[in-house]
Amino acid sequence: MVSAAVWRRFTGRLEPAPGAIREQRRHPRKDSGAELVVMGWEQDLLDLSLNGLSLRAQQAVPADRPLPFALSLPGGRRIEGLAQVRWSQSLGWRASYGLEIVRISWSDRSRLAKHLDPYHFGALELLDLLLEFSCALVFLVAIREFLSRDPSLAQTALESAPWILLIIAGLFTAHLLVRRWF
Repeated sequence: MVSAAVWRRFTGRLEPAPGAIREQRRHPRKDSGAELVVMGWEQDLLDLSLNGLSLRAQQAVPADRPLPFALSLPGGRRIEGLAQVRWSQSLGWRASYGLEIVRISWSDRSRLAKHLDPYHFGALELLDLLLEFSCALVFLVAIREFLSRDPSLAQTALESAPWILLIIAGLFTAHLLVRRWF
């Protein structure tokens, strides 16, 4: 058994007390600079995760049905969806609520993941990477053609260049469409 002092020194974390209740969250929470609107009222957002959020409200939030919400992220991005109240705690004339996100579009979930974790690598980032890779590939083919002394190799490079350019144009178009509509 490792002592608490040794554990703290090597891990930098405190060991939970015996019998302590551990939080069972699936996704880490983050204090966010986002503005939250639930049911048409601006609310105080306490924290935010990929699957939920907590808020402080002056008016009661109904727990019997999914509620529309909108998050305005820093940089002007807006995320919309539906959330269901999972817990509430009264604090005098104000109350805190925990909401689980029950419906959100794929693109909004990707934006939220990117907001919560700047190192998130999703489909949009993969599309960016594919576009950059294809541009680098075309550049290498062009250099190979330019430096080639063998006429047949230069002819092969010339014959494949239009197909490569067509693929890049398709990827670039898909990239623009995804960035615009999602």
